Amino acid sequence: MSMTIRVGNLDVSTKESDLEQLCSPFGRVNRVRLVANIPAESGVLGIVEMRSEQGCKAAMAALGGQDYRGRALTVCRGIRRRPAEAHPGMSGPASATRGQKLDGNSGPMPGGFGDRGGKGSRGGQFFM
Repeated sequence: MSMTIRVGNLDVSTKESDLEQLCSPFGRVNRVRLVANIPAESGVLGIVEMRSEQGCKAAMAALGGQDYRGRALTVCRGIRRRPAEAHPGMSGPASATRGQKLDGNSGPMPGGFGDRGGKGSRGGQFFM
């Protein structure tokens, strides 16, 4: 069964192939993705999916705190996200967007947010 680890504090010049080479001595790597680490405002976050749980645990133990390109790596187990569900207060299909008809036709509904009734972009005039 595959398992995912997150490798943080990577240098911005790190490529997916670099991270794959870093993790491959510990087991077979299925997939590697790099994501900008917005909260830290610097560095890159790597998400590595490995084939075995043993390989992931070995990589976590070996790479945690290791200096890579002048930065100490942070490694932790990846968290699987559940698929988004429709909000309980929504009626109709979850794929319906604001202003879209639910009868199968697409486009704004008359009188909805997209239709201004010929009154210009602000939806009316100001009278003095």
